[in-house]
Amino acid sequence: MQLQYGKCNSDPRVVDKRPYFDVLHTTDILAKDTISDRSPVVIIAAMVSNSDATTCNYAFFGGLYYYIDDVDMLPGGRYALRLRLDPLTSYADNIKALSAVVVRQAGANVPMLADSAYLTKSNIQVETRQFDRSPFVVNYASDFCYVLSVIGGVNT
Repeated sequence: MQLQYGKCNSDPRVVDKRPYFDVLHTTDILAKDTISDRSPVVIIAAMVSNSDATTCNYAFFGGLYYYIDDVDMLPGGRYALRLRLDPLTSYADNIKALSAVVVRQAGANVPMLADSAYLTKSNIQVETRQFDRSPFVVNYASDFCYVLSVIGGVNT
């Protein structure tokens, strides 16, 4: 199995980080035990330079993408890479293929998502205008008036 590691300059909230992943090194690894999919620790023989330990923050192996959370130096010039699964990029194709409707955004204030249980914005604007003419017959002696109610519009 091959491990690719390098630098990713993308926001963690981006679903597909593959275009932003710059692979700096590739090395072969051998799994001696069962590897956790969520948070594996991978021991590699050596990094190309000590600066790689601080610059590399992303890895790919076994068909999944991982954040490199920590790099520990071990005896014999070996390094232990503590990885954490990036589920957004690992399952990006499946996520993009989904067709779903967000019904509830519990506890989050995201104005782009409509949530009837959470009021995101409510502006009431009352405006009175007098018209010179009207297509309606207005009887000023009566107690009745016309009210035009508009929802939406453009702020000017």
